[in-house]
Amino acid sequence: MKSVIQKWLKFAEADLEAANLLFINGEKQGSAYQVCVYHCHQAIEKLLKAFLIKRGQPVFKIHDLVRLEEMARIILPSDLHNFIRDINPHYQAARYPDLPFVSSFAFSYKRQSTQKILDQTNQLFIWLKKELSRN
Repeated sequence: MKSVIQKWLKFAEADLEAANLLFINGEKQGSAYQVCVYHCHQAIEKLLKAFLIKRGQPVFKIHDLVRLEEMARIILPSDLHNFIRDINPHYQAARYPDLPFVSSFAFSYKRQSTQKILDQTNQLFIWLKKELSRN
């Protein structure tokens, strides 16, 4: 089981690394900031799924971070808990631009707003990784 958790952790770390690289190149690439946030979402999703495995629960092919947090039975500090709710809709907006809610999802993928999400992702990532390593 530990090796499976480590695989999820490595994939999560790769997504976070991709997010950081995309942020650096954000000004050069038109959609890099949006894809950066997408990878932030993916990194968190994979860590939450690692928690499910650690707790002997099945890993469902869902992308809803709010639901994954509930399923993993993690008690996050309130700021990190709120951040999961804030970043959750970015997955669908980046992947499915034709969904009905996307037009009402107002977010400007600019340097400052993306930096805030990346910083919060890094904070949450550190917190989740630390908790995941506890016995």
